[in-house]
Amino acid sequence: MRGKSMSARTHSETGRANRRLVLGEIVRNRSISRTAIAANIGLNAATISRITRDLLDADLIVEKELSDPDGRRGRRFVQLSPQGQGGYIIGIGINAFRQSVTLADLENNKVASWEGTGLPMDDGASFLELCARKSAELVDEHVEDTDRFFGTGIAIAGHIDKASKRLISAPLLGWNEEIDVGAIFRAALNGPITLETPSSAINLAETTFGIARDYENVVTLHCSLVTGFAMTLGGSAAEGQLTTSSVLSDAPYTSSSDATGPVEHFPTLEDAQSGRAFVREIIGEKTGSLTTDAEWGRAMVDLVGKANAGDATIVKALERLGAGMARTFALLFTVLKPDLVILAGPLSESPAFVGALKSQIAFQTPKRLGDIEVQATEMTHIGAARWLSIRENLIFKDINLSQLLAKGGT
Repeated sequence: MRGKSMSARTHSETGRANRRLVLGEIVRNRSISRTAIAANIGLNAATISRITRDLLDADLIVEKELSDPDGRRGRRFVQLSPQGQGGYIIGIGINAFRQSVTLADLENNKVASWEGTGLPMDDGASFLELCARKSAELVDEHVEDTDRFFGTGIAIAGHIDKASKRLISAPLLGWNEEIDVGAIFRAALNGPITLETPSSAINLAETTFGIARDYENVVTLHCSLVTGFAMTLGGSAAEGQLTTSSVLSDAPYTSSSDATGPVEHFPTLEDAQSGRAFVREIIGEKTGSLTTDAEWGRAMVDLVGKANAGDATIVKALERLGAGMARTFALLFTVLKPDLVILAGPLSESPAFVGALKSQIAFQTPKRLGDIEVQATEMTHIGAARWLSIRENLIFKDINLSQLLAKGGT
């Protein structure tokens, strides 16, 4: 009896793992054939057929007929795609610039949203409670079957403990007390919750769904008032990949020191190599009128816009910043050996910044490591939070398929 139970449990676990793999291929690719799924994950045709039939019956995916890519008449290819209305998720992005709650479907189409930008944020716990209430209101209004709400993804600019769903602090937001984010959202919403920094959310979104899908080792730098760092080692397809992230505002910037012994205080990356340092360099004493990080952020975005419009002085400053940031991370890149470095955030919208960083990385990288590709992304922390929710709460987590099948789909 005991051995039988163990065997059955192992078989059940294998089935759930295979279903996650198949669903993951369909969601990641948006349109893919059964044959391609089998080739990608190494399952046989019968297993793929059985799993996709269950997913179709549960209205999580849909079949689409496409014409022969070679244009031959009469020949059709059946592709599988996510069923947008088959499920819903919440994505929440919170940084110094913008705070937003979004309800999206399984294709990451925005269904409804609530904007918190401009509201008082002095009390972090109270603001997150407001976000949780607004999330619940969006779900109540737009999701008829709560079994089709799969969870919440939250990207907050701060220091987090992902496992415990706690925000340790968010200095950019003025939140210095630890907050149990998981408890706040569990009190308002059913479904799992995942918490990340914006840099990590963008990194996971791009490695799973976007420009970094075909790379093994990926580093993301979120280039804003301070620099966020995230990395993925081991490829996007594996649930067991190594991922980590951090906000590097208080990391010591040591390259300018000649000291040979203990040093009382090094300047930080925020002091020397950041969007804040860039704003300080350009507008000087006028920074005294910037009383909040949101105002600093708007000043930075404005300066980047002026550079893109042709202001040569600001262009030179952004080139110095990009080259300096590349030198700062050169040792780390030599150790991690990333195939791709993704640049996100407001500074990544400057061709001058991106070009200088790219050139300096190429110059600094040891030849034995080969080329490190650098790409800027338009992914925001809000869009990434939605992809994060789809990733963590749908394709990398077991869903109650039997409950959906019992209802006969949507």
